[in-house]
Amino acid sequence: MEKLNLVIDDKIPYIREAAALLGDAVYLPGAQISADDVRTADALIVRTRTRIDHTLLEGSHVQFVATATIGFDHIDNRYAREAGICWTNCPGCNAGSVAQYVATALLLLEEDGVLPRRSDCCVGIVGVGHVGSRVSQLLRHMGFRVKHCDPLRAAGQDPAGTLDSWLYSGVRLAGRNCPHSRCRHPAYAADTRRPTRHIPSGRCRILQQPGATARPHQQQPRRGG
Repeated sequence: MEKLNLVIDDKIPYIREAAALLGDAVYLPGAQISADDVRTADALIVRTRTRIDHTLLEGSHVQFVATATIGFDHIDNRYAREAGICWTNCPGCNAGSVAQYVATALLLLEEDGVLPRRSDCCVGIVGVGHVGSRVSQLLRHMGFRVKHCDPLRAAGQDPAGTLDSWLYSGVRLAGRNCPHSRCRHPAYAADTRRPTRHIPSGRCRILQQPGATARPHQQQPRRGG
């Protein structure tokens, strides 16, 4: 196989040994990667710090871009398609970490008396894809009761699985787990090819029964870099 010229974000861990098998790699801070840096590159491996668009790639040899993140708003999908540049993101790459983070937070809330014992605590999860499903699986294993709501998977959804219904079903804490996307990912199923940024984490604040808690939206951890 012909060796590739790679430009890689220097903050991506555990990649150097694998990249060495592919070709010659240059490691740079993601926010500082410039058009001059990528002009002779065949492929880029980046995170959200690097904006992938015509300003960066016009006139370069780049044929493939991988972002080591869930989010992909930093990629100009239209330009990449028109330029014949393939790209991919990493859905679910931080799912395990998010599940552990949420579980730890709930254990601390339980220990501090903010939440009742697990068997009496119902957690609502908005968005049940790669991340939300892992959170759900772990919390159920720990003994929490869990309810789901996924507006982008509405077809066939349990009628009880809506935000408004949670007011009457004992949900005490809600978390939002869906990509913050303004554009359409070509790999998504047909029923999810629409933006998700209109699904506000603030909707969780409708949960006004005593003790209800909305887990604040934290964009950076969810996007994965």
